[in-house]
Amino acid sequence: MVKVKKMFPQISDSEVCLPLINEGKINLLSILPRTKKTPGRFRISINLDIQTSIANVFITVNGEKTDLFYSVCSGKYVFNIYLKKGKNLIGIYYTISGETSSIVHTIINIK
Repeated sequence: MVKVKKMFPQISDSEVCLPLINEGKINLLSILPRTKKTPGRFRISINLDIQTSIANVFITVNGEKTDLFYSVCSGKYVFNIYLKKGKNLIGIYYTISGETSSIVHTIINIK
């Protein structure tokens, strides 16, 4: 059984994080298992809404960068990732010219 929980934490320590971009946003559209034959494989769909810039979109699993879309504009994108049993903290963010957006977090618990 898979449980999905969305979290949107506040970032308070400005020395740890790069400057935040307020230009656009990331909307988490869906988190779906790929197949029943391969447990732990998921499709995570996002919608990136940025106005004029080109961005790099990253996904992290438990703090490790897993995948990215390089030099993209606004649009819908799908990450295909493998997750381990237990709690998996997923983070999605983008960078424009070296500045980082706020991170969209979600937790996927695989039993």
